[in-house]
Amino acid sequence: IKVNFSNLKIIRNLKSSSDNMLHGFSEAYWKSTNELDIEEAIEKIKIPMLIMQGSSDVCVTLNRDYVEWQRVLDGRSNCTFKVYEG
Repeated sequence: IKVNFSNLKIIRNLKSSSDNMLHGFSEAYWKSTNELDIEEAIEKIKIPMLIMQGSSDVCVTLNRDYVEWQRVLDGRSNCTFKVYEG
């Protein structure tokens, strides 16, 4: 898989007033993801969470994203993790 790192630079420098699209999402969407503090948001969630991952997913990866979710949610008794092959 070849990653286009130039998109990361574009995403980080987006202007929320623009109507341009990147990977089917508006620049306002990408800007909002840059501002999200996921660990802070997770602290507020008290309901059970189910984190599911496909082993062949190329957008959300097993070795990067799934492992990071496990790290962030370590020690939480209300979290279940499931990997689906393929």
